Amino acid sequence: MSLRLVMQSCYCALGMLLMVEVSQALGQAPPEPNQLPNRVLVESVQLVRPSTTGLAVTEPVDVLIVDGYISSIGPDLDIDLQPGEVRLRGQDRWLMPSPTIRLIGRELIPSDLIVAGLSGIGGIVVDDEQSARSDALEARAKLDDGIMASFLPRDSVCDGTLTLRDKSLPTMERLIESSGSAEKLLGAIARRDQDPFSSGKPARFLLVLKDPTTHPETILDPHAVLLDTTYALRSERLVRLEEAVAGVSIPELPTSDKDGVEHSLAWSRAYRLVINGLERGRTFLEVYEYPDGSVEAQVRERSAAPLDESIVASVQWPSAHATLRQTTRGVVLEAAARRTGSQYAMEVALNGTPADESPIVLAESDRFMPHPLLILLDALRAQDGDPRRVVELDFGTGPLTVHWSQQALARPIQSTDQAWLEVTHIPVLAGGDERADVLVIPSEDPAQPASLVALDGKGRPLAFWVQTPWGILEWSAISASNSRKLPSELFQAPQGQESQ
Repeated sequence: MSLRLVMQSCYCALGMLLMVEVSQALGQAPPEPNQLPNRVLVESVQLVRPSTTGLAVTEPVDVLIVDGYISSIGPDLDIDLQPGEVRLRGQDRWLMPSPTIRLIGRELIPSDLIVAGLSGIGGIVVDDEQSARSDALEARAKLDDGIMASFLPRDSVCDGTLTLRDKSLPTMERLIESSGSAEKLLGAIARRDQDPFSSGKPARFLLVLKDPTTHPETILDPHAVLLDTTYALRSERLVRLEEAVAGVSIPELPTSDKDGVEHSLAWSRAYRLVINGLERGRTFLEVYEYPDGSVEAQVRERSAAPLDESIVASVQWPSAHATLRQTTRGVVLEAAARRTGSQYAMEVALNGTPADESPIVLAESDRFMPHPLLILLDALRAQDGDPRRVVELDFGTGPLTVHWSQQALARPIQSTDQAWLEVTHIPVLAGGDERADVLVIPSEDPAQPASLVALDGKGRPLAFWVQTPWGILEWSAISASNSRKLPSELFQAPQGQESQ
């Protein structure tokens, strides 16, 4: 999956939908990207409050939320909203507290906070072991500028408990199943001893289309979720939750073509493929050493969103031989770049038929890199003075196209890398290695954000972050299956860094 293809697909599948939906729902132009409104006004909405006799419904009022906290409540508030601030219609709708839950079971990842928030869960309480990672988890989830649940103090009152297993998600549906029924979950919310609508209380609410006291099931399908300074309308929630479910329900990875050469395996590592905060697939990276001194890296990947796609891609050093087999929406793209005598060319076929562009003649300095992780490995290997150009194929959102870009060198992160300074303290989330070195790979276009990579003590990628206009594209390590040191021929130390 090329970086360009991922960015185009994210935009087509999500960005346009959200901009149109938000504009229509609010009756105004959407706010600029990455600029969250600091005031939200919910007009003429009925509040659903906890009471000693159960949930109590009030007469319609206006609710003003400022910087994520209740500011004022009353009939016909005279509020002059500024461009980019949000007005939600509450007529014939009910505003109720979102559930606070205790999560136990598997280790949490940042996307759990996003899935919980999209599903309508407002607060999460965890045990001491998970709590030690909570700041890092929240910091990572916030980078995607979307809605998310918040971690709460351990002594916070919870409305239910949810156990997470390997690939299970913290959704409202699973919380209701765990609670026994929607009525029982609402009963727990009704027993809260504090009014969630008091001035200064954090905004963690569901805007529902039916009275939950008579239609408890309405909490499964809220019109909107409001958490702190963010909100998510129904269309966004459904799209992203469907993508989250698809991302953790992917079939097996495509088969490796390296059967019988396990003795040459130097190391391997599995990654979560995360796009815009949600897991979309799994990736497996294997690096092989051969008796002649050559090195080969193979990537196997299966993703479910935004495109149903499987990839097997490999690159050899120093020969620069590279292969790709990519299946997208039932169409098979095969490509192979090889040297034959003095010629270096790439053959490309679609569903077994040579493409019109094939063969593509490559220059001596060109390197066909059929996957972002392979581009990363080549960047870590590159040295000053290498005149290499990276060649990528784009396929899936239109005609087959070829792109050339100058290879960049990895370098230590600097104070000028503003876009990434917040990330530098969280590589521990990817593989649990607190000794991770954080390096930057500059973009060819100075106006575009650089990429970031976290390496373990042996120089192997723990995580790879790429900023796009529609969210962060990330490969985050799940576990390392081999602790052998990397061959020094493949991974040269970046300038100013000593080899591990």
